Amino acid sequence: MGISRIVRLRHPGVLSDFTWTEDLQNFGRYNLIYGWNGSGKTTISKLFRALEMRRTPANAEITLSIDGADVTGSDFGKATLPVHVFNRDFVSESVFPVGGRDVPPILVVGRESVEQQKQVEVLKRDLAEAHATLEAARPGRREAEKALDRHCIDRATVIRDTLRSPGPNPYNNYDKSSFRGRAQRMAAERDKEPVPLADSDREKLLAQHRATPKPKVQYALAATPRGIGTLLGRASA
Repeated sequence: MGISRIVRLRHPGVLSDFTWTEDLQNFGRYNLIYGWNGSGKTTISKLFRALEMRRTPANAEITLSIDGADVTGSDFGKATLPVHVFNRDFVSESVFPVGGRDVPPILVVGRESVEQQKQVEVLKRDLAEAHATLEAARPGRREAEKALDRHCIDRATVIRDTLRSPGPNPYNNYDKSSFRGRAQRMAAERDKEPVPLADSDREKLLAQHRATPKPKVQYALAATPRGIGTLLGRASA
């Protein structure tokens, strides 16, 4: 049987107080509803769409006669009657135009497809914003890399000049790559806490590093009165 009549309708607008009178013919298998703009056609289609979506109509009190029983709008969620409404709301929810620069717009049809296409468009905008943020950050990264390079050169120079000495010494050729490599190893090992030396310890180590090498000591084996070998050191002349 389906929907036979709109028993009662309270809605802001032209159908603010509508009641189906006895002299009105019930809906048939095919029905044509026509009228002037503002006569309530869109309102009726929205109410039928609320029934299709199984939700209570917004801003309306309605009672439909369905299969001989009165069904109010608050009971639409329990309705089982199959209804399909193709109005402007359906078009806005189920048809999504995708514009193109060199091709005509493409229409995506279907509620799930529309939702997926909208998600694609959001992701495209997010991707464009991410690219813009990345490009804006590139100059700052280049400046940071230059500052790090200058810092490594400066610190390597101080270390090389401080620890340089005659003869074989790994610090004689100490450069920025040596400093940066050590810094990276410290960061990887989470050894980033500074360990400052006390001034007295620093001066002691520097004095030890700058000290003049002493002459080598020659060793000789001498015999004691008891015949026990003793190792004696004698400074070379």
